[in-house]
Amino acid sequence: SPSVVRATTVYSIFSHSRTFYRYPQSLSILALAFYLLLHIKQIWLFQAGFQMSFLAVLGILLLHPLLSKTIILANSWLRYVRDMLSVSLAAQIGVLPLSLYYFHQFPLAFLLANLLAIPLMTPLLISGLLLLFFGSLGDPPDSIISIFGWLVDLLNAWVRFLSGHENWVLTDIPFSGLSVALAYTSIALWYLVFSRPTRSRFSLGCWLSIPLGVLLLVDQYTVPSKELAVLHSYGNTIVVGHDGGQLTLWTDQPVNDQRLLGDLRRKYRASKTTSHPLPALIEVDETWMLTIDSMGIYPKLPEIDVLLLSGNPRVHLELILRELCPEQVVADGSNYPSLADRWEQTCREMGIPYHHTASQGAYITYP
Repeated sequence: SPSVVRATTVYSIFSHSRTFYRYPQSLSILALAFYLLLHIKQIWLFQAGFQMSFLAVLGILLLHPLLSKTIILANSWLRYVRDMLSVSLAAQIGVLPLSLYYFHQFPLAFLLANLLAIPLMTPLLISGLLLLFFGSLGDPPDSIISIFGWLVDLLNAWVRFLSGHENWVLTDIPFSGLSVALAYTSIALWYLVFSRPTRSRFSLGCWLSIPLGVLLLVDQYTVPSKELAVLHSYGNTIVVGHDGGQLTLWTDQPVNDQRLLGDLRRKYRASKTTSHPLPALIEVDETWMLTIDSMGIYPKLPEIDVLLLSGNPRVHLELILRELCPEQVVADGSNYPSLADRWEQTCREMGIPYHHTASQGAYITYP
């Protein structure tokens, strides 16, 4: 797990620095761990767990001191609760844009969940280590087993209680990559404002927040009015058409992937979704897509915009291209890779754009 590797690396760097009586800043340790892990395995940069792990820690290091200063308390127990809630809030702010981007949901009870989960972590770790220690020597004491089991049951019961309230989770929240960039820009802006608060900084932050907020709203509610797309799916052909608020799927096999359907509905803000068998000819706002499937049979047309090859059709592609003169050729995931490579070579020789969803992702055109 990237988060476990990150925690281990950060602690190792900190312990090593203490050996040489060095006390580096926490941000420096986090940055060094980030560099070392990416130097070892660059692919981690594109993993959600790696990104959210570092951003959560970064949010705690930067925002927790600011949040703790907002409420001054004299009672030590109240200060403990305040610090615990501020750590949870800082970590949530750090990962919120990415969480909305990857999972499209926001838990309203995250502070309530951490109110019990965080205090239980210390006794759970201590009892777990004691259990491992005594277990290596022989049979561990029954008292430690009972305490550890009771703590685990308590934590699981708390998680089950919160997860049972589905209305406490906001779902199907559309959030694009541009929205993520704008959200983190806003967080960085207000961090700079409140790290050294002055009237001029606060005024500047308010003025800069206006265009950022407008851009965020425009990105959230701007949807292409018309779109035609060929998705990548192994062994199946899925064509998506969006016209206004209606989303249409053309496929010969039922789409049971609820995550895919949810992503499509969020992307297009579709109020209505329909599914139909894949026809030979699809038209969206005068953009014509012809599908040639495994039968290799197609109607004689003067010209088409997009030629979709599906189901490994055994056809002479060069003759078809000369006859139909398509502007674009698309091969989806239902074709053999060897056939797709051969078609790509033919299209390159004839100067026709070629798109293979297995290597280039979904094909999208805007009529």
